[in-house]
Amino acid sequence: MTEHPSIAAFMNSGHLNEPIQFSKCIQCGSEIYIGDEYIEHGQHDFCDMNCLTTAMLKEGNAERKVAGDDTVRFV
Repeated sequence: MTEHPSIAAFMNSGHLNEPIQFSKCIQCGSEIYIGDEYIEHGQHDFCDMNCLTTAMLKEGNAERKVAGDDTVRFV
């Protein structure tokens, strides 16, 4: 007997129907599906804050520093 396509999809993925891909994270390549939360920055999609931060550091749009090492700030 042939399995129904919906049953096969559920058995393979845990979803009743295959999830619909919306985009991919530009940093790590993770697939972003319809209904997932994601971060859009600079017209690019990121799966989470870690990927966005990594991309910003690589591009030079952000800089990691140690407080007190370069300048003195008083709040």
